[in-house]
Amino acid sequence: VPQNTPAPTVSPAPASVPYQQYLPPTPVAVKQNQKMGTDKALERISKEPLLKNTDPLLQAVAVVESGGKRGLTSPTGVKGLMQVTAATARDYGLDRDKPEDNVKAAELHLGRLLNLYDGNPILASAAYNGGEGTIGEALELAGSSNWPDVIEALRYSVTTGKLSASKYREIVEYPTKVMSAYSAIVGVTNG
Repeated sequence: VPQNTPAPTVSPAPASVPYQQYLPPTPVAVKQNQKMGTDKALERISKEPLLKNTDPLLQAVAVVESGGKRGLTSPTGVKGLMQVTAATARDYGLDRDKPEDNVKAAELHLGRLLNLYDGNPILASAAYNGGEGTIGEALELAGSSNWPDVIEALRYSVTTGKLSASKYREIVEYPTKVMSAYSAIVGVTNG
């Protein structure tokens, strides 16, 4: 995304729950949230001034990416509360080492991905984690935006050596983690 092209932002969530149809079944969400330690992360997120009045989906990404902790750097080099890559921050003309820029870069990027994938938070969160190119190739190979078809295409990418088995697992599990955290944030379950 060129710096002079404004990217859409993620708007604060309306009174209704926009992604309810994408929520995992309640037992899955509860188990996933327990495994991730979502309660502690949610407490940190609720106190994070940079995430006040932001879309609960963005907050859910923060839960999964950093557990609501600022200043983290992963072994892969992503940084901050939202675990932003250098390229993503550069695309939006922001400094990922500044906490407010880190959140703004993630907000702009997630908003762009949601627009790209017609508001589908499963595909948008998978692309946030695995990269737009990886998900784009999987969508093309799948010939469908149906998540199970995309998973099969990602699995095929493992057999061809385009994607490691560990990255495959991470990408496939990521949307469930995000939507489980989202479920906890908005207080809505599926089932």
